[in-house]
Amino acid sequence: MLTEPMPAEGSEPTMTDERVLVGRYQIGELIGRGGMAEVHAGWDTRLGREVAVKVLRSDLARDVSFLQRFRREAQSAAGLNHSSIVAVYDSGEDSATELGGADIAVPFIVMERVHGKTLREMLHERGGPMEPPEACRIMAATLRALSFSHANGLVHRDIKPANVMVTTEGEVKLTDFGIARAIADSAATLTNTSVVVGTAQYLSPEQAQGKSIDARADVYSSGCVLYELLTGRPPFTGDSPLAIAYQHVGQTPQPPSTYDETLSAEIDAVVLHSLAKEPQDRYSSASEFAADLEALAAGRKPSIAVPVPAAVDPADAETTVQDVATAEGAGEGQAGAGGQAGETPEKKESSTDSLPLVLPQASRRRQLLIAVASAIGLALVVTMGVLAYQGKIGDVGGVTVPDVRTKTLQDAQDELMRLGLAADIRRVPNKAAEGIVVRQSPDGGHQAPTGSRVSLDVSSGPGNVTIPELTNYDQAAAQSILKDAGLVVRVESVESNEQGPDRVVRTDPKAGATVPEGATVTLYVSNGKVRVPDLSGKPESEARSILMKLGLKLVPSYVDANGPAGTVQRHDYAGQSVPMGTEVRTLIIRERPRAVPTVTVTVPSDPLPPSKPTASPKPPSPTASLPQPVPPPAPPPAPPPMPVLPRR
Repeated sequence: MLTEPMPAEGSEPTMTDERVLVGRYQIGELIGRGGMAEVHAGWDTRLGREVAVKVLRSDLARDVSFLQRFRREAQSAAGLNHSSIVAVYDSGEDSATELGGADIAVPFIVMERVHGKTLREMLHERGGPMEPPEACRIMAATLRALSFSHANGLVHRDIKPANVMVTTEGEVKLTDFGIARAIADSAATLTNTSVVVGTAQYLSPEQAQGKSIDARADVYSSGCVLYELLTGRPPFTGDSPLAIAYQHVGQTPQPPSTYDETLSAEIDAVVLHSLAKEPQDRYSSASEFAADLEALAAGRKPSIAVPVPAAVDPADAETTVQDVATAEGAGEGQAGAGGQAGETPEKKESSTDSLPLVLPQASRRRQLLIAVASAIGLALVVTMGVLAYQGKIGDVGGVTVPDVRTKTLQDAQDELMRLGLAADIRRVPNKAAEGIVVRQSPDGGHQAPTGSRVSLDVSSGPGNVTIPELTNYDQAAAQSILKDAGLVVRVESVESNEQGPDRVVRTDPKAGATVPEGATVTLYVSNGKVRVPDLSGKPESEARSILMKLGLKLVPSYVDANGPAGTVQRHDYAGQSVPMGTEVRTLIIRERPRAVPTVTVTVPSDPLPPSKPTASPKPPSPTASLPQPVPPPAPPPAPPPMPVLPRR
């Protein structure tokens, strides 16, 4: 029941909404509201800590589908124990009374309280984009959290700036698993049903089309968020969710450098790769995307091939100008596609400036160049068409790109050359032997015109990897991070009085060490057991505190024994290892009752004759027996009564 709380004690925060859920969670002010739930600040009165309490809206509590989805979120999120995912502590149901007087069950979720700001709030406060290293760091951490979620079989489905928080310490926290698909909000859905497919501005094409999705949908949505962090605007905007969704399905986004010319070609390549329309053309996993962002943040090259602009031959200058003109024309056409290219009036998920309906007019000189180039281009097209019709120009030839991965660079170049293809070569660190092709673009099997260039990533040998700080990480998350970095992981189970079960205690080599890619790293993981120290002679309160910090419970029994009262005489498991949660039976010396002093009195059997005082009598010692006064002698017996004689 929602009951009145007990008076606040100690450091408990003041709660403005005086309610307590299930007699434990004190409910405070409203700190967030979603389509089907409200989030309140809270206080766990049992453990004495801050929490956040998410409660299903009472008007939805009778809807079975909402109840099921809310419960499913609690179950799913509770299984995700990762440092970059908001922790779920507890869940349950409480009863509330409707206006009509009927009782209704209201489910709730108790979560970690995070003090910080969402990416949406950060962008709004800045009034513009983030610096690329910061944006890459934040999204890399988000993708690591998603990678852990995907490994546990859960697709988030609603990655957006409002669902990613940065704490006051700079840590990244991912929130709201599963809630989004149950919000019946027209501003965030594409249908009139209660099933949500995601937030329109960050929606993957397959979600927009109602197709089945997998982890790569989260990769696409993360790419949309990264795009906005780098440019200050999402990749697509429109006057309705449906208009935006059409663009996700049918339009190619502009490179981020279109809006900020300081952004590098590597950033353009990584972002656009994550925003590929077909899932198979994107990053295959969140961890692969995260690795490239971490490389960019550290000033290294990403794993994907970065297109290199071809050198312009003076003889082809006219064609090059025509290409520019065509590209600009396409840009103008795209700006107006799908209706008004601006943000939604309510700005629910976008704080960016709206797109202009027409691009700014070019200068007269530029207009003249474009007009001349267009005329030349048109003449070339007509000429080529006539020649082709007359049979003087044959069809443009095409070839199937071979798969040259795992081949030596020389063999790969020879094979490409035989097919009339050229190679662009980039050296990258890799665990493969030096000189082996590890990646190519386009992939083998694709069709390409004769004379095309194929980008090849060639191994320069194993690179160096810095061991990250993984202490207190969940074992699965730590293994995933190390494997993604190209390291071999070995796990050893150890006891720890510091870390909980399945938490990393330390690594070997230790954090900060540099090792070659492919090296073996040992994870020492807590087995959930702790060693019980000897508590003999310690006060009960101190012994209880020590055991509590170890995750153990002191169960006292009080005995009469020698020693200071209130101290431990002996206890179970001293010096032994036991699982966390074990009850430790402990004997506490009982306080003995205080002794009452007694006085002994000695009475002499015969009276003593008086003696002459020889000196002033000394007062009796406090411990000496006190003499009793001599009783007076008994009076002599009375004579018998005289007999009464009769009268004569």
